[in-house]
Amino acid sequence: MLVACGGSSTSTSTGTPAPTGTGTTPTSGGGTPSPTPSPGTTTSGVSHAFVLNGSGTTITQFNVAGNGALIANGSTPYVPERYGTGMTRTGNVLWVASGLGPAQITSYQIGSDGKLTMLVSTTTPQTGHYGLYAHPSENFLYESTNFGLILGYRIGSGGSLTPIDGTPLNVGPTETMELSPDGKFLFVVLLTANGPMIGAYQISSSGTLSQVSGSPFPTNAAQASGIGKSFQSMHIIVDPGSHFLFACDGQDQTVRTFAIGSSGSLSPVGTPVSTATSTPYSMATDPAGKILYVGSFAGTDLTSFSIAGNGQLAQIAKTQNVMTPAYWMTVSPGGILYVANNDPGSISVWNSNAGVLTQVSGSPFITSDMTGNNPSYIVLSP
Repeated sequence: MLVACGGSSTSTSTGTPAPTGTGTTPTSGGGTPSPTPSPGTTTSGVSHAFVLNGSGTTITQFNVAGNGALIANGSTPYVPERYGTGMTRTGNVLWVASGLGPAQITSYQIGSDGKLTMLVSTTTPQTGHYGLYAHPSENFLYESTNFGLILGYRIGSGGSLTPIDGTPLNVGPTETMELSPDGKFLFVVLLTANGPMIGAYQISSSGTLSQVSGSPFPTNAAQASGIGKSFQSMHIIVDPGSHFLFACDGQDQTVRTFAIGSSGSLSPVGTPVSTATSTPYSMATDPAGKILYVGSFAGTDLTSFSIAGNGQLAQIAKTQNVMTPAYWMTVSPGGILYVANNDPGSISVWNSNAGVLTQVSGSPFITSDMTGNNPSYIVLSP
């Protein structure tokens, strides 16, 4: 992550091209798109969006127009500031992981107007490791840490958190983590003497974790030179149907497909597919699980792939993004792709026609508190 405050990632900026889209100009008021669209959920399926400025001090708030465009809606300070490492949502509560000392997970109430009100901060034993994950049941939160722990919390009333039995779980050096959308499994990329391997853990009805038989599973990828969410590391995502895990390898610039067995075991599918970009980094899938999007770290590429019924990938299109890196991506229920561009900072928003991308009018969207503060995560809300 390209943050300025003591980040443990080994990644560094390799130059940021000037934005090529028709975006808004940062102003003291936050840069509202012009012309200003009307809020709604006609196409996007969401009403609000929140952006965590990783090396800044704020969460930028947006209302979302019917065409998916973003309308600036002020901002809320987060604490501890200047080290935002993850953000997710359960219902009308937004969760933010941040801080070096102390490291915390803080909950915020999401108002009907898209404004945030801080609820509770929970101190964590170690700093979060680039990602905070909500269980689909909305009863649990999980996070990996800089020093090889998996943290698990039961969500209580008023945004409170209680550690899940058996956590923190020490799994050793990790890169990235993901939950299966069906809520059955937690997957984590582990750094081992045999290169990156994927640990698989079954999630019980009470949120406890138990290692899947045969885990960790080999990826047959080369050892990364850094740990954490950096361009050297391996990133993973699970398709919406929880049938396949995709592993994006920053070393050989490929995506590997693994079939997920009923017990959580992983089996390779086909051969690795070239990402068609020099520094593959972030990933997202469309709601139907038919398209995989891959973003670039040092380049300005967004590449889309079709996902066949057996998990095989085939490239659809390669599109020039507006900034680097495409640090975090998410897709709305309506199929609109949102990309958090980390340096110097914007959100680009894309319509997808079967994987062929075109920017929504007004994209990229920029506010003064995002610029230079490394927007790192974007979360959508109804």
